[in-house]
Amino acid sequence: MPGGFTLDDFVIDTGAGTVTCPAGHTVPLAAPSGRYQQRRATFTGLCTACPLHDRCTTAKTGRTLTIRPHHDLQTAVRHQAATDPAWQDDYRRWRPLVERAVAWLVARGNRRLPYRGTHANDRWLYRPAAALNLRRLVNLGLTHINNTWTLTATPRPKIASPVSTAGDGPRCPCTVWQIMAMPHCAPASSQISSA
Repeated sequence: MPGGFTLDDFVIDTGAGTVTCPAGHTVPLAAPSGRYQQRRATFTGLCTACPLHDRCTTAKTGRTLTIRPHHDLQTAVRHQAATDPAWQDDYRRWRPLVERAVAWLVARGNRRLPYRGTHANDRWLYRPAAALNLRRLVNLGLTHINNTWTLTATPRPKIASPVSTAGDGPRCPCTVWQIMAMPHCAPASSQISSA
């Protein structure tokens, strides 16, 4: 309901098993049930005479809240995301890299799994993920000379970004899967001997 109360407007105490609405009505949380072990709080009978009814629900029987098993953790993370500047800076810094890697992986019909079963799909996923990581390493300067793999940091052009980065060094090249070790904390030149 536009302009209405959201889950954040209710006081949810999963430890005590109670939910209090913005009008001050407190109801118990039901025991976890169903496939996803969710808990429900129903305000049946309390909403009809409530002065905040129009901002809360359109249901004739009253509002029902569904509380998921990890509600407290999700609430804490949402609060951190909204209030912690360091978290917001990290999110803005790493989200484009993760989104780009996921977009590369699902391109060309890779959005759906091609096989039945976990093991076959795991084996299938490793190939494109390894290819993405290898392409990333090559772009970062990976070369093979005299039976030795060498990763030399190359100067990267500055890219306009909402994130301010300290120093002029290269940014961390980590991808989602990190199948191969990414030397984002290594010196400018490191060597990996081939076995």
